[in-house]
Amino acid sequence: MFLLFFLFFSFAKSSVYADDFVGDNVHNQYFQTTSFNTENFPLNCTEFNCMSYDENIVLGESTTTYLETQTILNLTDFGNMRRIPRVADRVEGPPGTVVDIIYYYLNSTGHHVNISKIAVPFSKNDINQGNLLNLVSFSEKEPAQNTVSTIFNNANLVREGYQKEYEGTGLVLSGEMGTYKIDEMTIKDPIVVDHLDIEEVGEDLKVKSWIQNNSSEYLNNIEYKHGEYSNTFDIPPLQEIVLSYSVKRNEVENSLDLGYYQITNQNTKTECAIQGTNYYNWTQVNAVSVLAFRDGEGWINGAYVQPAQDSFCITRIPYTKYSPHILLEKGKEEILTISNQEVLGVSENLKELPQTSRKSEIEILCFLVVDVVLWYSFIILRRKYESKNTDTRICSKNS
Repeated sequence: MFLLFFLFFSFAKSSVYADDFVGDNVHNQYFQTTSFNTENFPLNCTEFNCMSYDENIVLGESTTTYLETQTILNLTDFGNMRRIPRVADRVEGPPGTVVDIIYYYLNSTGHHVNISKIAVPFSKNDINQGNLLNLVSFSEKEPAQNTVSTIFNNANLVREGYQKEYEGTGLVLSGEMGTYKIDEMTIKDPIVVDHLDIEEVGEDLKVKSWIQNNSSEYLNNIEYKHGEYSNTFDIPPLQEIVLSYSVKRNEVENSLDLGYYQITNQNTKTECAIQGTNYYNWTQVNAVSVLAFRDGEGWINGAYVQPAQDSFCITRIPYTKYSPHILLEKGKEEILTISNQEVLGVSENLKELPQTSRKSEIEILCFLVVDVVLWYSFIILRRKYESKNTDTRICSKNS
């Protein structure tokens, strides 16, 4: 009797925890999630070709620490189905901050599984409610709008928005758990100085600066400084303004030294890719942190962010950027100007390019003389050769 009870409870236990996933996530026992981390922030300095910001307001967990010490067990609970919010799910920093994306997994299915691809969401289903691409860029393939369908308790769930697919982990052994970096993204600078035009006017240098807002946000109170010049302005989304001003002429050896300009952007911007849901709500796909494809079985959801709140967020903090040192080589007293579109390093005395195909009259006469001599030599030698061989020709019988 004791043996029968033991066998009964043993089989009952295995039937409860066994993974008999055939497309419905209720039975899935392959668990996964991601984290946002950063190794370091841009160098903080106030010199040319530099950036300054308040280090007290940056935020981000160390990539190295998480890769070496953290597992999916540190980021999830509720049987690895809930992604704990505010644990390595956000980075806040200035433009140039590199955000690392780390993938975590655990195979509790009781057998091997093959994960052929992974899909990481970078926006909410409604991209107007949250889209990381408004703040970050990728060095390689950019995320694209995509749709992934999953099933939970016979209900069809659809994850939309911007996603990026990656090669999967491949064959994952039963009980295997792992952590690795899957990608990285960089916080973008919405302000771009398209180009500068510089004209020498008396003792001063007249400068025109084209400044673009390459983002979809309205940038208020942008401050621009160059030498003694200062201006504060707004730039609408995807618009450009032109500033005209003068700087003092400063000659250094054979160059004109314009120093460097600086731009201060006090606007803070936050975007989030995940919208958390209430506890034990497994049908809200906006809360899914990552998805994966089990070969021959279908898409599966990763851990859900719970309770309801924004997660997997990127924030661009206020910053001041300093341009490279503007040093113009004078050459032969020449700089780039607006009036005649002359080019750096080209002499004022050179009004047109050298005509390398132009020939003088003497060159043409010499060419004709040589040509006549060559033709005369050819004709005389041909006649001479034929006369010497008149009697040696081989002719046909009737020629």
